[in-house]
Amino acid sequence: MRTNLATRELALATPNVREVSFNGTTWTAYEPGDILPARPSDNGVPQEVTMRQARLALQGASKLSAVQAAINLMAEPAKTQTQIWWDYSSTVVRSQPLVAQLGTAIGLTPTGIDDLFKTAATL
Repeated sequence: MRTNLATRELALATPNVREVSFNGTTWTAYEPGDILPARPSDNGVPQEVTMRQARLALQGASKLSAVQAAINLMAEPAKTQTQIWWDYSSTVVRSQPLVAQLGTAIGLTPTGIDDLFKTAATL
């Protein structure tokens, strides 16, 4: 079932949508095919995009393969934890510290990361 979610509150009231906490971070779990609500911050940067949107934006910026290379260079246990996050998360949250860490590792500035989130939200 395809759901058009207008707000986070609506998303949380929708069946099959739930919040999950892991290592102090709360993630919103959606069903495949759900359309995420755009939740821009005060500066117009979406706070959350789907992993599909993020990967398409990274591919468009020729940075997708660099993310996996950066993960491969991490020390354990961070490497395995990050790989699980990268492989199985349904969304990416801009404020997640891992986003900044990986962004820096692949040569992006905070503004570059913001630009990728803006692009991702359109995909």
